[in-house]
Amino acid sequence: MTLLWLALLASALCGVANLLDRSLVHGDADEASPMTLLAIGGAIHSVMALFLGAWTMPVYGLDPTVFVPLFLNGAIYSLAIWLYLSCLKTEDTSRVVPFFQLIPLFGLVMANLRLGELPTPFDRIGIACLVAGGLALSLKRGVVRGRLALFMILAAGLIALSDVVFAEFGRGHAFSGAVFADWCGKGVFGLLALASPRARRGFLPGLRSKIGLMLAGEVTYAIGDALFDIAKLVMPVAIAQAAFCSQPLFVYLGVILLASRFPSLREEPTGAGERIRKLTGILLMVAGGIVLST
Repeated sequence: MTLLWLALLASALCGVANLLDRSLVHGDADEASPMTLLAIGGAIHSVMALFLGAWTMPVYGLDPTVFVPLFLNGAIYSLAIWLYLSCLKTEDTSRVVPFFQLIPLFGLVMANLRLGELPTPFDRIGIACLVAGGLALSLKRGVVRGRLALFMILAAGLIALSDVVFAEFGRGHAFSGAVFADWCGKGVFGLLALASPRARRGFLPGLRSKIGLMLAGEVTYAIGDALFDIAKLVMPVAIAQAAFCSQPLFVYLGVILLASRFPSLREEPTGAGERIRKLTGILLMVAGGIVLST
């Protein structure tokens, strides 16, 4: 039971990081633009890559045939994050984040295409739960939010692809070297967002006003991710994944608990009907994640 709580804590921390992201994009100022935030994130990754390169020798022995794909993988990640931040700009956090539950679905499809694995009937039940939950969360006043569904499905697919590329080219090499190449790509392609005039206008003001919140989000997510890695090492992976699938529920609870303190979250509808619909969608997606992880 203690180990299960470890995975649940990891899920809660990552949910907090998602709520911090919503606060970052709140408002119409240039520094709240998704392109500006992508550029600031690129700057943070660049600094982390420099520190890793200065302190760790294996990064210099990475073969170019490995470094280049991992570096270019940063473009895939950056596009996914831009899609995600663009949705957070206009949609509720508890409506956006659950779409990341589709990542295991795309991973399943990619494994099928690459390894010839066919989904079992149990897997199909999980897929159906994920799709139904995503539709329930993307409904607003009886209308499917097409832009939200399109952007977040693309984002989930790109993140799954990014994970596959990292695993394919990073395995069998020094962990620090693979992470260094990955961070370099995320840093450079993130900074390319400065090609946007709005990002250039908001970059320096954003560094001054949002760097603390962004660092808090990055550190919170990193700790949650590390705890999840530990949980996978010391307990059955299926149980750890099932616990981590509860992240959307923590986001929903966070909105209810923190809305009075953080004004940027108040726009999330909290009526009885809205709560029932959202909770139904979240539970469907959690159920799908649990089924796919067994």
